[in-house]
Amino acid sequence: TRHEMLVAYSMALLACSIPTMGMTCQVLPIITGFRYYASPENHWEDIILPHLPQWLYPQSESAIKYFYETLPPGQLLPWLVWVKPLVLWLLFLFAFQMVSICLMVIYRRQWVENERLVYPLAQLPLEMAQGGGAQRQAFYRSPALWVGFAIPFIVGAFIGLHNYIPAIPAPTLAKSLSVFRKTQSLSFRLSFPMIGFFYLVEQQTTFSLWFFNRLFFVVHGLMNIMHIGLSENLGIYGARSPIFAHLGVGAFVAMIAMGVKVGKLHFAAVVRKALRGDPEVDDTDEVMSYRQ
Repeated sequence: TRHEMLVAYSMALLACSIPTMGMTCQVLPIITGFRYYASPENHWEDIILPHLPQWLYPQSESAIKYFYETLPPGQLLPWLVWVKPLVLWLLFLFAFQMVSICLMVIYRRQWVENERLVYPLAQLPLEMAQGGGAQRQAFYRSPALWVGFAIPFIVGAFIGLHNYIPAIPAPTLAKSLSVFRKTQSLSFRLSFPMIGFFYLVEQQTTFSLWFFNRLFFVVHGLMNIMHIGLSENLGIYGARSPIFAHLGVGAFVAMIAMGVKVGKLHFAAVVRKALRGDPEVDDTDEVMSYRQ
């Protein structure tokens, strides 16, 4: 049924975010890595650990070691060592998730109803779950749907099986070409998720993404040839060049400022409803009231 499809999709969304890169995959290494990777060479025992409160991470070197290297045979998991830090981290994560939900409630009407932004990741599940039984059956009986599903599924299956059984051939989906005196690598990649994503996005958006990505690539290549750059280390996420990382932050600030300017009437209404209970502002279709 429609409701069962929506429940299954909601569970898949949570499984894609909370247990993996969205939270758990980050939190557990963060609260153990500085202890496990401390060595006489990096002096973390003297530089980092004295400044950390004990509730922040498990107070057992063996438990942290076993987290990375697996438990010895027959030994029970040291659950009690993990209880206190995880409970305290969950308090912060609960507050963080609540802030995210509140921001979503504040922005939803402006983005969905006023600006009518496109949400590509939501279009397919909504299409799969909408309408009556006959309409959904027609959707699932479409040959184009199953051809579109079969191609990436078969290719992905061969790639996955190749990792376990090298004798099984795996298609090559990426090639690269060295340019700008071999300081830049121009990549050509067939990505099925990206094909599906961009199929559902407006052409103006996809062109903007493509154009500025290529512009960045060319400018970065010219800077490499002229030996222009910064040695600043900003971590593994974001742009490869610190200069473009800072430009990206500036663009992000400008985008937020423009979004606030475009939606100023809506945000003013939200404030009036939250502070004064303005009866002319209707928030009954939100998951939380503006005052909450």
